[in-house]
Amino acid sequence: MTRELPLFPLNAVLFPGGRLTLRIFEDRYKEMLRYCLRSGSGFGVVLIRKGTEVGGPSDPFSIGTVARIVHTETLPDDQFRIFVVGEKRFRIDRIIRWEPFPVGIVSLLDDRFRTIPRNLTSLGNRVSALLFRYLELADLKEPVRIADLILPTNIAALCYRIGDLLPLPLLVKQSLLEMEDVIELLLREIVILNAEVRRLQAQKMWQRLLKRLSDRALPPDQAFLN
Repeated sequence: MTRELPLFPLNAVLFPGGRLTLRIFEDRYKEMLRYCLRSGSGFGVVLIRKGTEVGGPSDPFSIGTVARIVHTETLPDDQFRIFVVGEKRFRIDRIIRWEPFPVGIVSLLDDRFRTIPRNLTSLGNRVSALLFRYLELADLKEPVRIADLILPTNIAALCYRIGDLLPLPLLVKQSLLEMEDVIELLLREIVILNAEVRRLQAQKMWQRLLKRLSDRALPPDQAFLN
C-alpha cells in the first residue's frame, strides 16, 4: 500500500506504539502541522542519516514510522508543542518535494509479527524477563507512565517497547526498527538487554561499595585531630 506522506526528519527514532513530544518552530514544519491538522493526516518520523534537523535539507533513512498527532499546544512566539504516537512502519520509495515541507511516496510495511512461529514463546519469555529486570535496576530519568512499565504480552509490542524505552544509540534503535526477521530481532534484543542488565548491576555494586566506604570514613573533625 503506497501513499503520500509528509516527512519529518529528526534525530530520533519512533517505534510503533512509542511516543514523542516535539517542539515545532520552523516555518516549514509549522506549515506541515497545519496541513496535518486540516487533513487529519499523520506524518512520517524518519531518522536523519546526514544533515541537521534545523535549516537545510537532510538525508533520512528509508524506514520510518507514521506518527499520529494526539495533542497540540500553542507556545509563545508562534511555536507549537505536539504529542504523537507511533503507528505503522513505512519505507520511503521517493521524495517528491521538499517545499514547503518534505513529502514522500511511501509504502506501508506489512506487520512482521502477523504470523509468529510457536517456538518464539521461549524467546519472548526471555526477553520479557530481561526487560522486567532492566526496569527494576534502571533509574529512569524521563517521566514514564505506569502503562509503559507494564510488560506487554504481545510479542510485537514487547519488541517495540524495548527499542522505545532503552537509552540506546540512535543507529541501534534504527537497526531494531528495520529488522524484518522476528527471531533475529528477539535474539538481538536479548543480547542488548543482557548487556544493559550487567552494566546496571555493576553500577549498583559500585554505588553500594562507595556508600559503605563513605559510611566508614571518619568525620572531618576527627580526621583532623588524628
